[in-house]
Amino acid sequence: QSKLIQQDVDALNTELMESSLTDLSMLSFFEHFHISPIKLHLSLSLASGGEASDKGEEMIAIHSLNLLLKSIGATLTDVDDLIFKLAFFEIKYQFYKRDQLMKRVVVHYSEQFLKQMYVLVLGLDVLGNPFGLIRGLSEGVEAFFYEPFQGAVQGPEEFAEGFVIGVKSLLGHTVGGAAGVVSRITGSVGKGLAAITMDKEFQQKRREEMGRQPKDFGDSLAKGGKGLLRGVVGGVTGIITKPVEGAKKEGAAGFFKGIGKGLVGVVARPTGGIVDMASSTFQGIQRVAESTEEVSNLRPPRFIHEDGIIRPYDRVEAEGYDLFEKLHVRKLEKESYRYHCALPRGRGANLIVTNRRVIYVKEVEILGHLTTEWDYLFEDFTRCPSYEANVLKITVLDQRVFQRKGSTGHECVKTVQLQDETTARRLCCAIQEAQATRKQQKLVKQASLQLKKP
Repeated sequence: QSKLIQQDVDALNTELMESSLTDLSMLSFFEHFHISPIKLHLSLSLASGGEASDKGEEMIAIHSLNLLLKSIGATLTDVDDLIFKLAFFEIKYQFYKRDQLMKRVVVHYSEQFLKQMYVLVLGLDVLGNPFGLIRGLSEGVEAFFYEPFQGAVQGPEEFAEGFVIGVKSLLGHTVGGAAGVVSRITGSVGKGLAAITMDKEFQQKRREEMGRQPKDFGDSLAKGGKGLLRGVVGGVTGIITKPVEGAKKEGAAGFFKGIGKGLVGVVARPTGGIVDMASSTFQGIQRVAESTEEVSNLRPPRFIHEDGIIRPYDRVEAEGYDLFEKLHVRKLEKESYRYHCALPRGRGANLIVTNRRVIYVKEVEILGHLTTEWDYLFEDFTRCPSYEANVLKITVLDQRVFQRKGSTGHECVKTVQLQDETTARRLCCAIQEAQATRKQQKLVKQASLQLKKP
């Protein structure tokens, strides 16, 4: 029996020695350690999944199931302005090592988050964010009683004014909250429909458009109408454009993928447009009811060059940079704006020069957004750009729709009519400078890769 007791004592001593060797932090005395209550505002919107992988051995059914799950996940995971209130943490007159204290803090806040999981569930947009609705109603009820009371302290006229403000706040939060619930539900459904289209560019356009807050109710209706029209037009034209785009990128395989995208889009896009129109309309009702004002920029954001030096504000550069950022086109890796100029031909037509390509954009009058007429990488240029009078000439290697891999395209000349000869000369110089910089960057990259090789 004494041997068993001795074995237990030895085992305990061994365990204590191991713990003391692994934990080298000093034992500290905390007279008063306090972390104040924390209030967190959480907004989360997960992007929907991209296209299916290119592995040929995977079955179409697996791709379809994966796409469906991603679209459902994109629909269910939207939350906006959830409020988590975490209680304070406090210890007094206790000894702790650093790791022990950190463990206690982590356990405390983990328990706090678990206690408020209902906030996350009730804050999902697919449920209409009932947590936000309750919070808005509570603010309206509070204002309904608080404003008249504050006015009564000052006088009868102030009481009447406070009563009007309180009633307006209560009705506004009630009507606006109900409209917000419908807007969030329809917005989540619209996001799921956009995910089904498998079109990253369309999803990006929709995110940007739905993220833009309307100025008033009329702007909300116009936004919804544009979304519906864009969905119908994009769905119908996608039957032709998607196979063509797929064939340009991946040949015959991309052509058949494009057919699938077009057939899905012809149903999903118009349906999503109808849902987004309803979402924008109820969003406008909410803004009118709650009397919220939209803060807009007085000028486009400052353009900062690649060297990071902040220069005096240039309105033309700022407008060009803003135009490039708002352009609905997939940006290339490390692509940045360099120069642009407006074209006299057509409404809202511009030629944009980046550090990697030249883009011809124009504004669609009906839909009110910018589209890309054509764009060419500097690697596609076969000759240096030139100009005659006010006409810019760009000679490029145009890739055909159906083309064998490894074969070169045919050479073509793009002519762009500008306002005058001075504009043509400046634009030509901007393209040449961008080409030279791009070529120099590639040479530096190649030299660095050669140095890294053993």
